[in-house]
Amino acid sequence: MGKEVPMLAVTRTESAKRPVPLAEVAALARLLNLELDSLLNPVTVRGSRDELVKRAAKLRAEIDDLHKVEVQLMADYASVNQRLRRVRIRKDELERELQGLERAARKGGADGEQERREAPER
Repeated sequence: MGKEVPMLAVTRTESAKRPVPLAEVAALARLLNLELDSLLNPVTVRGSRDELVKRAAKLRAEIDDLHKVEVQLMADYASVNQRLRRVRIRKDELERELQGLERAARKGGADGEQERREAPER
């Protein structure tokens, strides 16, 4: 983040021997890609033990479902990314070929036709 942090400050912060200024908390949250609100305002949990266990199971199931969707989307993304690379490569090949044809046409079509006739057929 562009500033040096003395190791003593880190040690005192970790051991809760010094208060942490809000600016430092915000900088650490940015560095760790965390939302500051979730650090400052943790979720309040209320309910009986049974309710909490049921809610936890429901959340676990939802997280599992989302994980499956995430994995599928990552696979789809990889596949689409691969197809996109192939399309871009082919497009670049065609653009190079088009440039060559346009250059030959500007020089004079007769020369280009003669070269094409002499080239062996595929």
